[in-house]
Amino acid sequence: WADNYQEDRITIFYDSMSNNTRMMADAIAQGIHDVDPGVAVKVFNVSKHDKNEILANVFRSKGILVGSSTMNNVMMPKIAGMLEEITGLRFKAKKAAAFGSYGWNGGAVDRIHARLTDAGFETAVSLKTKWRPDGKAMRECRRHGKSIAKLWAKHDLTSPVLAPAISSSAPQVQPQPAVQVATQAVEEVVASNPSTEAHP
Repeated sequence: WADNYQEDRITIFYDSMSNNTRMMADAIAQGIHDVDPGVAVKVFNVSKHDKNEILANVFRSKGILVGSSTMNNVMMPKIAGMLEEITGLRFKAKKAAAFGSYGWNGGAVDRIHARLTDAGFETAVSLKTKWRPDGKAMRECRRHGKSIAKLWAKHDLTSPVLAPAISSSAPQVQPQPAVQVATQAVEEVVASNPSTEAHP
């Protein structure tokens, strides 16, 4: 169905019981943007967004990161449902990684990793954080994002590129200053070149 289509885009989607996994998602996204400002990064909370919008972004992406809190040693139900849909769509030539927070054990992350591998994705190393991410854990999430950016890069990262904004689906999250600058840069290019289509 999807053939091998992909853009220079990474989609991150997650579900979180107490915002711990959301914090991880945002830090990973920022790490990706730090290393590869040219890649479009889309962040979705599956509890708040239409699954078809998320699936459309997965289709367009070169890679996805899937996050979930661990609940009774398994992933959150909406993440399980999304992975079921993705498996059925039989995407090809895409990369993936799992991440998430946990209390007693990180069973959800292991299960997500296994499901992504079974679905045909080329899986990268997973990332787990215990309880609420502290400063050290957030730095590790950002480093993980940087590692993913290098691993999945479609171009030479030493060349300067125009930076698209990180698009976070969480309305309550304020954009980082770097993202605001990136958005302004995109808008300025669009203003000077009307044929350019912007996707903030």
